[in-house]
Amino acid sequence: ELTPEGLGPWSYSKLDVLVKCPLQFYLKYILKAKVPDAPIVAVTEVGKAAHRILELGANGKSLTDAFSTAKREYGDRISEEDWASQVLSLEFNIGEFLDKLSNIDREHGIKRCFSEIKIGVTQGWDSTGFFAKDVFFRGVIDLVLQLRNNDVLYFDFKTGAPAIMGVKNFKT
Repeated sequence: ELTPEGLGPWSYSKLDVLVKCPLQFYLKYILKAKVPDAPIVAVTEVGKAAHRILELGANGKSLTDAFSTAKREYGDRISEEDWASQVLSLEFNIGEFLDKLSNIDREHGIKRCFSEIKIGVTQGWDSTGFFAKDVFFRGVIDLVLQLRNNDVLYFDFKTGAPAIMGVKNFKT
């Protein structure tokens, strides 16, 4: 008999597979069929590079330095053409986001900034390690800002989807 505990740790990605394609979920998580990994596509690497630029910028690097660092880290996986058309094209939006973070800092004071936080919880919703044996659900939070008054802002960056899709596709 299958139980939620018998399926291993849950994540948003795993739930998404179950909702979008129960057959893929069955093959991957129930039968544990070994399927060759899909080739890494440019959009995946572009998203990772954009996340890295946002992370560096949120942690105080200039926009120029953040782009340069990401280019060194991801340049071997993203063609020059894709870098120019898909990463550099994000410069305005990323700059605007970082300006908004600066405004938040001026108005409310950013006490601490955390990026790429890996969290895990047990079935009883107690905190545990991301890879702990008792982890029931795990995920990564892209950016967390703790304000001077101890309020916390959470950000989940979305860089791979066309703007026309809107936020409704990310409601879950």
